[in-house]
Amino acid sequence: MRLASSALKRKYREIILAEAPSAVFVELHAPPDLIARRVEARTGHFMPGTLFDSQLKTLEPLEADEPGFRVDCTPEPDRVVANLVEEILPDLACTQGQLPEI
Repeated sequence: MRLASSALKRKYREIILAEAPSAVFVELHAPPDLIARRVEARTGHFMPGTLFDSQLKTLEPLEADEPGFRVDCTPEPDRVVANLVEEILPDLACTQGQLPEI
């Protein structure tokens, strides 16, 4: 199963894990000002940029005991996706436990 979700709070991620125990979370990380600029530059997206501050305040970063990893999103989005596909996703099939920060 593949799922995309903001899952900003740990309790939301726990609900996902209860139904999909093999889920792995990807925490996208970048400086707030960069994220704000990217959000404001989007067109046709369902979430307005006015919600950015509240989303950032709600975010509970992944904890050490949660299955997942943090990805640096300061490069251009196309590069971030390429890094995920080339470097991270192939390792998911053979890695158990906590994944490293990328």
